[in-house]
Amino acid sequence: MRRNRVNIEFSRPVGCYNRPSTRTAETSVRKRLEQHKDYHYFHLPLMRRNRVTIELYAWYFITTTMVDWLHLLLDDSYYMVLSESMNFCCAKYMARVYGFVWMPNHIHCLLYFEDSSLMPWLLRDFKKYTSVQLRRKLEQDKNELVRTRLSHEVRTQRYKIWMDRYDAVPMWKREHVLTKLQYIHDNPVKRSIVTDATDYKYSSARFYAEKPQLDSVKLSHIAEIL
Repeated sequence: MRRNRVNIEFSRPVGCYNRPSTRTAETSVRKRLEQHKDYHYFHLPLMRRNRVTIELYAWYFITTTMVDWLHLLLDDSYYMVLSESMNFCCAKYMARVYGFVWMPNHIHCLLYFEDSSLMPWLLRDFKKYTSVQLRRKLEQDKNELVRTRLSHEVRTQRYKIWMDRYDAVPMWKREHVLTKLQYIHDNPVKRSIVTDATDYKYSSARFYAEKPQLDSVKLSHIAEIL
């Protein structure tokens, strides 16, 4: 069991019917969690038969990449497709963005979920919508990549923008969250796109430096919760 993870099970021998009800179990768990120093990190318990599991994972560091690492974000309008979709998906799935960077061929974001079980749904909708919109923009711009590199005839799918996989790393310590936020902001510098992280338009670095930024991703300040 990981540190700062609470896993509470209610079990009874087979044939024993004197088991605590789900409501009783949840009440007991909540009382114990309220005494935990990191209680505010926990999301609602995932209820299974005869078991209550509380995960500490409300924070996720998420990475996903363009197919073949192609540079498909060509100008501001392409980046705005990602920002608008992220805003919509976060509102729909009760998530908040505390950090992000849109790189030309991959993205990172730091998300906090009211219900972390919705994380895969958010990413599914985000990648599905942005795939369609980015492909349309590339076609409108008569970009040859659509024909030569993005063709992907599988079932009903004709084109592929994102790689199938994504990384969603759960966070359970304050230090982890802050480290990933710094990593996000340093990405354009490490890729030699800019020399100062706050010079990059498509990240949350300017937000934390209190500098003017594009009207894009709706951000929450990490100091509000950590």
